[in-house]
Amino acid sequence: VKIWDAETNTEVCTLVGHSGEVNSVAFSPNGKHVISGSDDQRVKIWNAAPDAEVCTIDRHMGNAWSAAFSLDGKLVVTGTGYMVKIWNAETGAEMCSLEGHAGIVFFAAFSPDGKRVVSGGDDRAVKIWNVETGTEIVSLGGHNGAGICLCTVDEDGYLEEDFGYDAEQGVIIHPGCPVPGHTGSV
Repeated sequence: VKIWDAETNTEVCTLVGHSGEVNSVAFSPNGKHVISGSDDQRVKIWNAAPDAEVCTIDRHMGNAWSAAFSLDGKLVVTGTGYMVKIWNAETGAEMCSLEGHAGIVFFAAFSPDGKRVVSGGDDRAVKIWNVETGTEIVSLGGHNGAGICLCTVDEDGYLEEDFGYDAEQGVIIHPGCPVPGHTGSV
């Protein structure tokens, strides 16, 4: 994993420790840590400067496809195998496992308030979860491609995407929006 200075286009440091391809990299909200997920079935949390490993989460049952911090930086969410897992960012202890995808989970992220997680995978579903209870709030199916998402849930419970969707109620906000039948990945 390499960290670059975006203004000068120079390498700041290299984080060495994964033995497989790295699938996901993200900064913590405060910019002090980096999280990486890999084909070596590990997620690593690093100090961004100096470049030192904080902890390794190595209890995944498959490739770590996605890894992201909560907005407060206290939790991380990972997409691995058919599961979404939530971990303590400081200790690496598993907090909960969200089960319900019927395919590999390629993406997972926290809502800004940390109360929900959105996930997507090759089961063609985007799911929204309640972090506190570990239960599925809604499953957005009908995608023609894998439910790989580059979206989050905003503080009002709406999926941040090209359509409006009330995540708590499971209803379309703007009639006629393209919820069912996306033609590619979400």
